[in-house]
Amino acid sequence: MINAVIDIMDDIVRIDVYNLTNNNLKVIFSKYNRMELSSYIKHNSLKEEGINKLVDILADYKETLNSFNISDIHVYATAFLWNMKNCNEVVAAVAKHTSLKIRSISSKDKMKIIFDNESSKKEFKKKGLLVNISGGSTDIIVCSDGKAISSASVGRGYLNTGDKFVKGILPTKSERHEIRDNFLKKIDKIKEFEKENKYNILWCTGNTMNDILKLDRIFFGKKDKDDVIPASHIRYIIKAIEKQDTMDKFQNNLGLLIDNVPERIRFIMPSMIILGAIIKRFKCKTIIVTDKKIKTGIMQNNISNN
Repeated sequence: MINAVIDIMDDIVRIDVYNLTNNNLKVIFSKYNRMELSSYIKHNSLKEEGINKLVDILADYKETLNSFNISDIHVYATAFLWNMKNCNEVVAAVAKHTSLKIRSISSKDKMKIIFDNESSKKEFKKKGLLVNISGGSTDIIVCSDGKAISSASVGRGYLNTGDKFVKGILPTKSERHEIRDNFLKKIDKIKEFEKENKYNILWCTGNTMNDILKLDRIFFGKKDKDDVIPASHIRYIIKAIEKQDTMDKFQNNLGLLIDNVPERIRFIMPSMIILGAIIKRFKCKTIIVTDKKIKTGIMQNNISNN
């Protein structure tokens, strides 16, 4: 069975085509368009220009799929889209011009999807937290013995955090403290975490984490295959990059981000500050970047059940 999955994220629109045989998933091809949806947002709404660009990309994807006679298409969007004031308008425009239906995955659904996958059960055997920092929210799942114990979503992601607290390109020290304190206050209001205060392992998924991993390799000279980050590294990198008093240091920091994570210049720092807040709150020691395994589990479950 040939299936296509389209992910609408805040920075890219990605398509993956899979062949599902006897519950085994094989990627046939993948493609993505770099689209900074965040640059088309005004007053928490996606401007008409952004809607039109999204529609054009999805129409192009559908035309490509039609040429291969692939009609089983699943389209998903992150909380980044659903948190916008005019999300219904965006969804309606996509449906009108492409006949594609955009779906969402709640935190609870995501939890079930991840832990229905056998490879995930082996991956999350120890006690820890599974975290995904997206543009509009941060999902946190408590893991133990290969099971999901509980989950919660914090209404702060790197996009709405950056827009709310960071006046310039890089956050200042005071802005970093504002972001951290605001995020910690939101976590403290979540019932699921009232009695939970220590998780040594932090599994992280998402495109942003891959860029944070890239920065960690640059700062600490690690090998490309190493997907483990000591939690203490995050605070070090944040303090090294945040806006400095001198113009030379500011330009050096900006140049570092332009050279290595050009698509996330404005939002890589809010992401790391949120990550640092989680590390502080739950006394985490080790970060494991595990994006590919989780994404495969999500796609396999969604395709199998549709």
